[in-house]
Amino acid sequence: MKWFKYKIFTLRPPVVPVDTIGDWQSEDYPLFEYTDNLVQALEQPYKIAAIPIGYNIPGRFAYNADLAGIDFTQFDLVIFSEIEKVTLGEIKQTMPAVDNYLVAKGCFEYDLPDNVIYRPWWMFRHTELNGKTKRPIDYHGKEFLFEALLGQKRLHRSFVMAKFQKNPQLLNKSIVTYRDVFGVDDFHMKVPLQDDILQILDGEELAWPYVSQNLTSGLEVHNPYSDQISNQISEITPWKIYDKTWYSIVCETDWHNPVPNMQDPSIDTPGPFFISEKIAKVMLGQRLFVMFGPMHILKFLKEQGFKTFDSVIDESYDNQDNICKRFTQAFEQVEYLATCDPVDIMKKTEQIRQYNWEHLYEYRHTKKNQMTRLILDKIPAQYLSSDAYKLPAVKNGELIRTTWSR
Repeated sequence: MKWFKYKIFTLRPPVVPVDTIGDWQSEDYPLFEYTDNLVQALEQPYKIAAIPIGYNIPGRFAYNADLAGIDFTQFDLVIFSEIEKVTLGEIKQTMPAVDNYLVAKGCFEYDLPDNVIYRPWWMFRHTELNGKTKRPIDYHGKEFLFEALLGQKRLHRSFVMAKFQKNPQLLNKSIVTYRDVFGVDDFHMKVPLQDDILQILDGEELAWPYVSQNLTSGLEVHNPYSDQISNQISEITPWKIYDKTWYSIVCETDWHNPVPNMQDPSIDTPGPFFISEKIAKVMLGQRLFVMFGPMHILKFLKEQGFKTFDSVIDESYDNQDNICKRFTQAFEQVEYLATCDPVDIMKKTEQIRQYNWEHLYEYRHTKKNQMTRLILDKIPAQYLSSDAYKLPAVKNGELIRTTWSR
């Protein structure tokens, strides 16, 4: 196996929030050697740097004053990682003027150039943090229909909360929480969905913050009654809540893509797509889910090899470009499922849900291999070595970070 002989310059967490080397590293390949010593890095015969996008923009979460002062044109290859919903055009505006580079993007765009690869960083991170856990599905003893852990206050989540609020019978049969983490509220956004929510509520106040009475002691994955909850809650798969509920409602971080320059902001255009740990959780939990996200998000998931549930519910809402109509049609499927025999629905979707669990890991494995391969393909042959060999990657039955030796 050909491998890079020399050290890569990088800074790693907690110095910077994104481990760029770890992001690009596949477990199937030797570990990249790295250094945080700039002088040592520039002494390498072929000089590579691995840094997060935004390292040079004050106020960005990835900003690092030490990195911002470095001239990266001194390197032969620069590897970048971006983990949020940022377009390639926006990335290029913040990149240093380097000629030879690779970019890993956190959101998907069609027709990306060969030196740019999409990988859903938040999905992969959740998968890594939670390990390869497959729990048996219990078709008995589930007390509630839906779990809807809505998270940070956003308009599409307020829409779902309002719909639950006006259907108290369904609300009482579900576990719903709507709490803020970051203190950000997009209710001021000038989109018609705001007026639609007010119309649904018909004079009532939105139930926010809201914690379901069904979230009893022992089920909560944090203290639901505290004034603040940590954003680290996103790293946890809520297994105990899954054990008590049949279905999931997913309100993704990204929920609409307005058509540029159009007068009507209620109309969406497909893409770019940003998927997060919220999808990873329901895939890990082998859950049937109804999606509240941007137009064609289900179509995009299918393009990435996942399966959805159009065999048991009407998922044509995914094709609806009007935001309010799309979410209204999606919630109609929530209400439809509430009328069905959940055991029957679970049995009909068992193969799909098990497939998604398997594909989640395979998807990550394939992407990480593609990313590492991109780096090796960029490096001239004289700087590659074939004398690396792999040490065991499993200890006591658990996958560990692969180490290599020469």
